[in-house]
Amino acid sequence: MTLLLEMFTYPFIVRAFAAGVLLSLCAALLGVPLVLKRYSMIGDGLSHVSFGALSVALACGWAPLPVSIPVVIVAALGLLLRSLHRRFRPSGGNETLKVLLVCFFTCGILLHLPMYAAAYAGEHLSWLKALLGAVHHTLRMFVLDGELDPIHEFAMSRPAVWSDLYFGAAIVVYLVSPLLTFSVVLSFFKNLSALWRYAFRRCTELYVFSELNEDSLYLAGSIKAAHPKGLVVFTDVYENESEEFGEQMAAAHRLGAACFKTDIALLRLRRSDRSRPVYFFLMGRDKAENIHQAVLLTRRWGTRSNMHLYLFATGAESELLFQSADPRGMRIRRVNEVRSLVQLLLYQQGEKLFETAAPLPEGRHQISALLLGLGQYGTEMLKALAWFGQMDGYDLRLTAVDARPNARELFTYRCPELMDRRHNGQRIPGEAQYDIRIHAGMRLESREFLELVQTLPQLTYVFVALGSDTRNIEAAVRLGGGCQRRGLPSRWSTRIFWRWGRTPSRRWLSPPSPTTGVPHTTFIFWAHGICCTPRATSSTPGWKQRR
Repeated sequence: MTLLLEMFTYPFIVRAFAAGVLLSLCAALLGVPLVLKRYSMIGDGLSHVSFGALSVALACGWAPLPVSIPVVIVAALGLLLRSLHRRFRPSGGNETLKVLLVCFFTCGILLHLPMYAAAYAGEHLSWLKALLGAVHHTLRMFVLDGELDPIHEFAMSRPAVWSDLYFGAAIVVYLVSPLLTFSVVLSFFKNLSALWRYAFRRCTELYVFSELNEDSLYLAGSIKAAHPKGLVVFTDVYENESEEFGEQMAAAHRLGAACFKTDIALLRLRRSDRSRPVYFFLMGRDKAENIHQAVLLTRRWGTRSNMHLYLFATGAESELLFQSADPRGMRIRRVNEVRSLVQLLLYQQGEKLFETAAPLPEGRHQISALLLGLGQYGTEMLKALAWFGQMDGYDLRLTAVDARPNARELFTYRCPELMDRRHNGQRIPGEAQYDIRIHAGMRLESREFLELVQTLPQLTYVFVALGSDTRNIEAAVRLGGGCQRRGLPSRWSTRIFWRWGRTPSRRWLSPPSPTTGVPHTTFIFWAHGICCTPRATSSTPGWKQRR
């Protein structure tokens, strides 16, 4: 204890202890958010940057601290700017170029400011003259008109270490700044090519999209295939460095489309476009912005009969907009994406419902469909199947499972006529037979669901829409295993049809047959849902023959 107290009699020990206490407090405050944000290795990285700067300074015979401290500060600022760039990238624009322009313009002012401050020292308003002179010299630097000789003379009048560091930084800034100017000029020419394509290209129709995304590209591709002489325009297009954006821009160029940063409501139409058909597609990710753009477009072009507006929204605001439209002016159509996708799936695969129906006595057949999840897709599919499957000679059995306790009440509120007890599950002569049963509050991982699957009649159609692709696939695979354990007839096979989002790419994936000889189920994976249908046999009457 005496030895420990004797150590604190030395002033450098006291200073080291105080610095250690303060550093531990600061580290405790900063360490938790740094670890939670996954920035814990920044300190290690900056320490290596400092070691490198110290090594270079010692090798060049410079003072270590005046070199390493600015280098570490610049590296930390670079990491901060990179983090902000990744965080705010969706706001649009070439953020990297903007950040570099601001940084190098600021560096140019800071480099020239001491030189002009020394030149105007003692004069009236010397600080204002120095600032304006630094801004003027910085602007000349960006257009290859800057001079390094005044900076070199000013640097030579300073101490050796600072003069070398100052002049070296000036050389870097003078070399990079014109390259940034050249990048800005290139981006201007890129926009100019889009303007040229839009202004001088002849077309029979104009198709304008509010956003460049996967959905708009898919729709634009189908429109371009049907109307090759039409011109496609994408608005609100801001560049970024993501791979997805690069692929989307390449697809837009293959379509011969013009891309603009302007909002669709502010796009200036050509004089010729005021007489030929113009189609506006408001299909951005933000539904509220779609409605706002629709209001602006109707105010601007609502009286023109050659204008067509397709609004991808289903809320009450879109209904009011549709009702208030001038019937003699712009034609407004609302598009329900979920309903359109469900109808498209039934149009492409609906005949399998009837081809795979299980035979019943008296020459009738039964369609037994299982729906997992009653979200947007599940509800639309249940309504569509209740209408699509009603046909003479067929009994329709629809079983829906949802984890929400009030799922049955919600569906009954939305479709009271389908759940009416006078029709649902009742056999009425001359009427189509259907039976809708909704099991609310049932989880797919529960024993209750497994028992339900065992008691269901022979499944002929399964639709899985649980809100995420991962859950859909897991539920489909688990259900497929349950079908295998039940020993379904040999007409069941396994094929996986996948279509990510609404892209035009479609493929059949055929896994190898199981070695146990037990056949499996067909899963069709599409746009947030999985459908399962058995393969039809020649003994089952075809849907085209029955209709």
